[in-house]
Amino acid sequence: SFELEWTAFSLEEKDLFDYTFISPTQGFVRGERIEEFVLKKVSARELQQLKIPLTVVATDIQNGEPVLLQTGSVARAVRASSAIPGIFIPVRNQGKLLVDGGVLNNVPVDVARKMGADIVIAVNLGGGRKAAQVNNVFDAIVQSLHLMYIEGTEARLREADVVIEPQVSHIGLIDFSRKKELLALGIQAAEQALPRLREKLGMP
Repeated sequence: SFELEWTAFSLEEKDLFDYTFISPTQGFVRGERIEEFVLKKVSARELQQLKIPLTVVATDIQNGEPVLLQTGSVARAVRASSAIPGIFIPVRNQGKLLVDGGVLNNVPVDVARKMGADIVIAVNLGGGRKAAQVNNVFDAIVQSLHLMYIEGTEARLREADVVIEPQVSHIGLIDFSRKKELLALGIQAAEQALPRLREKLGMP
């Protein structure tokens, strides 16, 4: 947990966002730095090599179908699943053109169930975002997508056993100056969800 915390605190905008104007019709962030970051931080190169099974959810933007990545490059899968339409250029992976999995399935509880999970914990970072802070084009696009899919997201959240909802709607998408506040809000939300988790686990 300390390593994760240190990694989060060391991150800056320049570490993840590589701006480009070569493909303005597809997006203005390449996403290569996200891939490079994962390559540096994750020793396993292939999804099937990870100690804990992982399915990365993406969306095939050409045929409108969800894509579940369970094999292949970890870094490329994370990059594809992070490719917010309109911001990041879509990612070519395994013969498909992929964008953020949240376009079709923002809370993949069903995927976790199919993988064999007995208890599913969902994290909702969009809680309270009907009135979110919009400071730049990133915030505007993400907020627009959130409002478009809010009903589907809420329905999927109800399928989870436990939902952790940090109240972060007042912080912009690329505001890297408030990492300490975000960490504190995440801890607070997790602690608030503990009674529900204990109940599901049959613990006093």
